[in-house]
Amino acid sequence: MVTKKPRKPSTEPQKRRLRKPTDAGSTRRDLFMEVESKALLASARRARLFEHNTNKGAEAEDAIRRWLRAWLEPEYTISSGEIIDSVEPAGAPVARQQDGIIHLNSLEARRYTLPSGMRLVPIETVVATVEVKLTLTKEEFFEADAAAVELLDRQLSLCVKERNEDESYAAVPWLTDAQLVPLRDRRDRVTMAVFGYFGPRDLGTLRTWLKAARAIELVCCLDTGCLMRGDDTWEKKGAFCSVFEERQALKGFLDSLYLGIESYVREGLEFAFDTAAYRAAPRRDYDDAKHNTPA
Repeated sequence: MVTKKPRKPSTEPQKRRLRKPTDAGSTRRDLFMEVESKALLASARRARLFEHNTNKGAEAEDAIRRWLRAWLEPEYTISSGEIIDSVEPAGAPVARQQDGIIHLNSLEARRYTLPSGMRLVPIETVVATVEVKLTLTKEEFFEADAAAVELLDRQLSLCVKERNEDESYAAVPWLTDAQLVPLRDRRDRVTMAVFGYFGPRDLGTLRTWLKAARAIELVCCLDTGCLMRGDDTWEKKGAFCSVFEERQALKGFLDSLYLGIESYVREGLEFAFDTAAYRAAPRRDYDDAKHNTPA
């Protein structure tokens, strides 16, 4: 009987075994986003340790806001709160609370910050909104769509820019005084998205919901996939410009947000957002006795 001699431990350093890409087209960025997606899903499962639904939702919302903020800053940032315009006439619908407002990271956008960190964000500085759901259901999706429809009635205060000889747009002067333009009248809209950690297992279900949406353009469920519709798909209800399977859901969500923001900003190059109404204090005159009297 032949007995095998025990193998001597190798003195050479062992090579680290790297995970192979899941397909030939995968890159390290794809793998990075897969890991990030699993980390976000882990934070969502941790949020389920709370028994109160409000606490669960707040934890889930905070997790995706922190993640997006790292990808958006310094040019943009994301806040929670409400979106306001410079008009807000009496009898206007009450502004709904927004889980995530992506806006310019500017003084004008951060002017009305509450001690809690929540903000009243001028519509002129907003480039996208994100409604966050721990588990996305059909009812919650269409509630978010109804809130997005109301947002389309917010008034943008715009000035048309003067065009230079080289076809670029001048900073000043304006060709027109500030004009109020409803958000729905712009060619490119603010990207309105719904983000869910968990949801329907079938990507076709998300497709059906998005077909029936009136304002939502982007929907993502980390354990399902991601869908985005383009400008022309409002007339072509069956068309989608981007479809991402579960493994690329988070990457597709981020890339689609970037695409929507760039398109919205590019379409607005010919305009200047007039934010003077948000910072103007009442003008006061003084009489000879130095008593301030309203003008």
